[in-house]
Amino acid sequence: MDISPELYGVMTGPLFLFLVAFSYLLHVMSTQSTYLDKLLHIKWAMVAYSGVTSVAVLILGLVSDTWQAVVLLALVGVFSSGIVPAFSKQVSRCFAPSQRALAFSFFQTRIYFGRALASLSIFPAYYLGWRSAFFIVSGGGVLCCALSMFLLRNEATNHTSRLLEPNLLDKLGTLKNPTVLLVMLANLLRFSAGLARSFYEALYFAGQFPEHIHKYSVINSLALLLCPFSLYLTGKLADRKEQTHNFKWLPLICSFTNVFCVPFVVLMYSTSSFELACLGLVVAFVVGETYSSVNISIVLNVTPKHMHAFESGVLLCVSMTGGVVSCLVLGCLFKDLDSLRRGMLWVVVFGFAASGVCFFVTSFLYDRNRRLFVNAN
Repeated sequence: MDISPELYGVMTGPLFLFLVAFSYLLHVMSTQSTYLDKLLHIKWAMVAYSGVTSVAVLILGLVSDTWQAVVLLALVGVFSSGIVPAFSKQVSRCFAPSQRALAFSFFQTRIYFGRALASLSIFPAYYLGWRSAFFIVSGGGVLCCALSMFLLRNEATNHTSRLLEPNLLDKLGTLKNPTVLLVMLANLLRFSAGLARSFYEALYFAGQFPEHIHKYSVINSLALLLCPFSLYLTGKLADRKEQTHNFKWLPLICSFTNVFCVPFVVLMYSTSSFELACLGLVVAFVVGETYSSVNISIVLNVTPKHMHAFESGVLLCVSMTGGVVSCLVLGCLFKDLDSLRRGMLWVVVFGFAASGVCFFVTSFLYDRNRRLFVNAN
């Protein structure tokens, strides 16, 4: 299929609005029984969410029309959006606040293993055609769904908690918490950088270093596979700080790791050396992605337990909105390699730096809010 840069920007930008709309409608404006993790056992809800997503990716390898791809990508966004709120609900049941950062670090590894597989899919795409890449990636998703049927614990939804669930106005009242609002703003800014990298960084490396595209695929995949280890270490550190009531350190960890990456991101998009660009890439992944488990813990730790699915759904909505905007901007700016480089430099650097500032400010609010929350409970 012949897709222009502008259309690619629309497909990777507004398509996330489907995800935002779905998550917003079902996790913000829902009644007692409208989404799968309330209708089914959470185990089967998560299997259903993942299964439909994998099948949609599989069918993407068969399409011959651009708008067929648009519909299927929207389907991927719609069904993948239910996974995070369902998991957040399960984590709040099974883990105390001082254990949640590590729990979410394990959960977030799914992103990096998946992206590593996607990065390596350049090889079958190169040798067997682009359709084969979708078949292989979707095959991994179907395999994970099959394993989930045996590995996930089959825990029913607590029907008593359904009856006690607050109405929409009560839910929206929790968003007045300044800590929650600042983390959501930080996530919006950081996701604008992260999703821009997800959809445009490979295009940049392919244009800037065409003779090293296969090396890039391997290095990118290895960097993503290192992320679970840095997430684990960060999760352990955050949980230790939570246990010792050094609460401000959780947002400070997010702030430091993002700000630390700024010069490496500048290096990645400004150098003509493939080796230096890869150094920036590895640091941006291994260090820069460690925030992604701690930030969810911060929100949940100052939120009543029965609001956790709602809060994680709203966090997802707000975060994806940042990706919508950044992908649209890059799609409009992308005329040639130099315009893509400048666009990536501004969008990604701003996302890392601005989110780091927001997390730093959050550290003062979170410390106070968390102490009040602990005393009240």
